[in-house]
Amino acid sequence: MLISGDLVLDFFDRNLPSDPDLEVWVEHPSALDIGRWFLTIGYIYIPSNDRFRDFKAAHIRGTAAWIIEGGINITPIPVRRFIFRNRLTEKTIILRTVGGSPLQAILNFPSTCTMNIVSHDVAVSFYPRATFE
Repeated sequence: MLISGDLVLDFFDRNLPSDPDLEVWVEHPSALDIGRWFLTIGYIYIPSNDRFRDFKAAHIRGTAAWIIEGGINITPIPVRRFIFRNRLTEKTIILRTVGGSPLQAILNFPSTCTMNIVSHDVAVSFYPRATFE
């Protein structure tokens, strides 16, 4: 599991968070358990369309789509996005599930802003000069 996005950019820049959204990148098989945990701590799943209002159904649909597209480990790395929002705090978590390594997907992202990551034991800025100067 990796955290990326504007929140990490603010962390490295030593600023208060400008965008409260938390972007979490995980391998797709782990996403179901992580999404369920978000639900148990007070977040609600915000569906991207009306077909799959339930997180589990949306996750299964994402898995099926990868199988139809030719497998979960195709290139470029496919990314699915699930949004969770806490009604009390108005905080949002964007769960990005990846059909492979989250780090590989982040490094293939077209913006260097995303190439700042935090994990459970390390914080890395891959292009600090290009990002912060």
